[in-house]
Amino acid sequence: FYLLLNDSFNVFAAFFRTFIFVIKHFYKTYILRLLLFITPLPIWYIYYKLTNDIVGATVAMAIGLLILRQLFVFARIWFRLWTFSSQFELYSEYFIHEDLVNSERMRLAKWEREAERSS
Repeated sequence: FYLLLNDSFNVFAAFFRTFIFVIKHFYKTYILRLLLFITPLPIWYIYYKLTNDIVGATVAMAIGLLILRQLFVFARIWFRLWTFSSQFELYSEYFIHEDLVNSERMRLAKWEREAERSS
């Protein structure tokens, strides 16, 4: 996220900043990682329990198994997005990039000027 927010290619600086961030905010990052690890476990358990119990012997059961697997894929995608967004939220709370803030302010001011001209 450091590389993305700062539009940088310096991986070593990003690694160093991330390491310092984790050391400074160890409990927040540890609790977040623990939460992100524990939350999907019940979903995975339910999936493996159901897939072992359901056999695709009939067409209806095969379709049910297909739907179950697709739901599991969507759940995995959602958990992955949740992981990245929560990490980004925690990181951006402490590291707000000034250029992004200034460009957002300039864009809003431009929209306001255009709205005043059109009305």
